[in-house]
Amino acid sequence: MGDFTFGVDGLDRFLGDVLRRGSLVVLAGCPGVGKTSLASTICCSNALRGFKCLYLSFCEDREKLFNQISSLGLDPYSLESKGLLRFVRLPIMYSVEGLCQLIPKLIDDYKPDVLIMDSINALLIPISGREGVTFRNMIYDMPKATNSLVVLTAEACEEVGYTVGDVAYVADVLLVLKQQSEGGLISRVLEIVKARGVPISINELPFTIAKGVGFKVFTPPILEELGGEGGELDLGCEALRNTLGHIHSGWHIYLSYQLYNLPAQALILPIIIHVANDLRGLFVSYKYPPEILERMLVRVLTQYGLGREESRNVVRKHFIFKSFNPHLYSISELVFREFELIDRYKVSSIVFQGVEVVGRAYPSSRFFSYLYNQLNYLRHRGLLTIRIGEYVNEELHKLNASLADVFIDYKAVEVSGGLGFNAYVWRRGSKTCYLLTQDVLDSCCREIASISSMGG
Repeated sequence: MGDFTFGVDGLDRFLGDVLRRGSLVVLAGCPGVGKTSLASTICCSNALRGFKCLYLSFCEDREKLFNQISSLGLDPYSLESKGLLRFVRLPIMYSVEGLCQLIPKLIDDYKPDVLIMDSINALLIPISGREGVTFRNMIYDMPKATNSLVVLTAEACEEVGYTVGDVAYVADVLLVLKQQSEGGLISRVLEIVKARGVPISINELPFTIAKGVGFKVFTPPILEELGGEGGELDLGCEALRNTLGHIHSGWHIYLSYQLYNLPAQALILPIIIHVANDLRGLFVSYKYPPEILERMLVRVLTQYGLGREESRNVVRKHFIFKSFNPHLYSISELVFREFELIDRYKVSSIVFQGVEVVGRAYPSSRFFSYLYNQLNYLRHRGLLTIRIGEYVNEELHKLNASLADVFIDYKAVEVSGGLGFNAYVWRRGSKTCYLLTQDVLDSCCREIASISSMGG
């Protein structure tokens, strides 16, 4: 780890080693994309660790900047009162000679560990000729001369002709912040153009800036090696054991059903596996809010003889319910938020319900890439993954089935008294299709309900 921190988990994991004394970091991008938010996060995060930060601004006044920093969940006023943060608004209409005297004096008086200059375009654009060279050399030599981390923000936007210029050649780290429209939503990406001394395998990281949360970078779940499989799990009832043989933690089970016909058995299978193995899992829906999800699972258990209160206790013991509207997030942000929940609750499994909604919310090639990496990451973590979705089209159906270790396809059939379901089961590596009839599925459900009623 370097001497300093970005204050952003994803960036610290990727680039933490580059933030050292004597380093020059440049944050570039169009106006309003988040350069000041990231610069102030670097400043305050290091001040919280006891490093003094001098924030020189050519465009923001103190109150406006401090209010913006406070909205990120940081407290610049407290840091300032402790002497760990000093803000100075520099006049733009100042001679080069005057600036070359004023800036070193401010640094010498305060002796900062971290120096922020926001934004240098206000000075570099109007200064040319020998004066421009003198001023640039002063800035570029500043990290070594002051033995500090220097962070510059720069307007760099192709649409209006702004460029970073020769600062790109002397910077140790050059990050370009971009934003674009994705499905009618603003999608932000941080491009790692340069990071001396750090091997870079991914050059773009999606990010967001949220009130009270701050600057968040989403690390794509990409692993060079495919994950293996964990310990064997009990299937909970004899019929499933005879059909599936065995399953393992880290496996991916995909449950498909016909449009508008979500069978109770598709919901009880996660319950069976979790009760039989005493697992605690995250249950994520893209269609229903948490309270409806819980009621659905409770209702399924009561249909097979378990009391309502007992059913509720079983469901709450084994599942944490969350829901997302995928149309409000870029796919990278959605995946990252799900991983955050996994880490927060320390679960051993995850169930996704309504996966067809996600499949249709994003372009198919992008969806497949993220789904593949997501499942590989979950396998690497040893988490059992169960995905439940409607059949909406052949392309999405085959894509989901092709990535599963176990694929279960529920088909509606007529039975005495109404509509029932048979389950057709395929295992990875087997050419045999197994049939679980409605009677067998009901027997499994009653068996697990009986186990649950006995507390175990």
